[in-house]
Amino acid sequence: DDLTPLLDLVGSVVADHGLLSSALTCLKILSRKEKNRRSIELGGLKKLAACADFVSNVPSLAAECANVVLNFCYERRNVSPFVSCHGVGVLSRYL
Repeated sequence: DDLTPLLDLVGSVVADHGLLSSALTCLKILSRKEKNRRSIELGGLKKLAACADFVSNVPSLAAECANVVLNFCYERRNVSPFVSCHGVGVLSRYL
């Protein structure tokens, strides 16, 4: 699956929370597939980290974004790159 359009959408500043929620839900579902988890690159993980930061004050979007990150980081090879994007610092604010 080509995740680029969805990652581009969540990595940008989107004022429409409904659209952002739908994109995150799609990514959550698609990131359950091993092939998709293994295909994400550093740029996609940076966009997820940016999204996590952007939505941190909207609980429903923050939860959906955290689920997407959790799914992608199920692959060990995605954990270090996500950490390098300062994604863990953003997620720690969710606690």
